[in-house]
Amino acid sequence: MRPAPSPPGASGSAPHSGHVSVTASAIASREELAEGRAVIGVGTGGSAAQTMGLTLRQTARTATLKSMATSLRRLLRGEPIRFESDSEGRLAWLGRARRIPIHAVGSGPRLLAAAGRVGDGATMYASVDPDILRAGVACVAAGAGESRRELADFDLAIRAPASVGRNRMVARDYARGRVASALRHPSPVPFRPEDAPGVERLRREYDAFQHATTLASWCSTGWWT
Repeated sequence: MRPAPSPPGASGSAPHSGHVSVTASAIASREELAEGRAVIGVGTGGSAAQTMGLTLRQTARTATLKSMATSLRRLLRGEPIRFESDSEGRLAWLGRARRIPIHAVGSGPRLLAAAGRVGDGATMYASVDPDILRAGVACVAAGAGESRRELADFDLAIRAPASVGRNRMVARDYARGRVASALRHPSPVPFRPEDAPGVERLRREYDAFQHATTLASWCSTGWWT
């Protein structure tokens, strides 16, 4: 398992906030500026989708990751894809095929396994707890195995909210919004029974228009930090 790179050409995308053709064109342009150093991350875009009236359950689908990864690869090879309008489109300006690694983002077991199946790498949006990380890595490994790949050749990264400051309490307050956002998503392992009611309350009350902010009402108790 190799650490995931952090190149200057890195970018990310979600299906509900940007069309896949625009995403492919943008990352290909970046790759022209940072040849061989571009990476794109794809996720299901739950937070943005919630502001459009969709739920995490509606958006967090393994088929979404597969569709995005497949469409991006085809467009970046200069091949056409069929759009929602039933017409075909391609990157006419591309000139030559571009080989840009795709990192799929996931948190729960199903999406992490999907990331292992369809991604060139995976980013786990879970935790830094060793038990949770081990479970998450196992999910990615299982998905990679289904695609006949070894985890040792897979780029694996962790997205972990963090805050550094001289005042521990202030630093913790700044991290609460991001931790709250992460708690909305499934975990590779079940939540502890004593934490489950708080997690369910947070999920019910979470306001996507105050996404990851510290001052949101559901951050006032901060029981998770």
